[in-house]
Amino acid sequence: MATTMSLKTPVGLRSSSALASRVNARVSGVRACPRATRQVTRAFSTQLIMSASTFTCLALGRWGFLDFQRKSVEKAGLPVQNGVSHADAGDGLAQEASFLLATNDPKGFNVVDVLMWGSVGHILGFIILATNASLRVG
Repeated sequence: MATTMSLKTPVGLRSSSALASRVNARVSGVRACPRATRQVTRAFSTQLIMSASTFTCLALGRWGFLDFQRKSVEKAGLPVQNGVSHADAGDGLAQEASFLLATNDPKGFNVVDVLMWGSVGHILGFIILATNASLRVG
């Protein structure tokens, strides 16, 4: 004896109009949840600190320390072995990577400089954020 079910009256389901009217009756004047409060940080936004410290270090590297850095590298010279540079001694892999040093900047600020000064800026930003967080905890 098999029981048959009619497709016209599904078991456990209600029509969408009946469900919608019951939901509207419940929620008509009552808010489901109170409005969430927003917390606003004014001076020590993480994005602001990281951006400002990175920009400051990139600007210092480009306009402040670039000449000093270039003069220091020229004074140190290329590494030598037995009085001969590595490239002159026959080491073909000792040549500088020209694609890293190529730039359109008039002073020669290249990809290596951007990565180095950007890293210094991020380190400075993390130090500022860690100091700020430790002062708020204690």
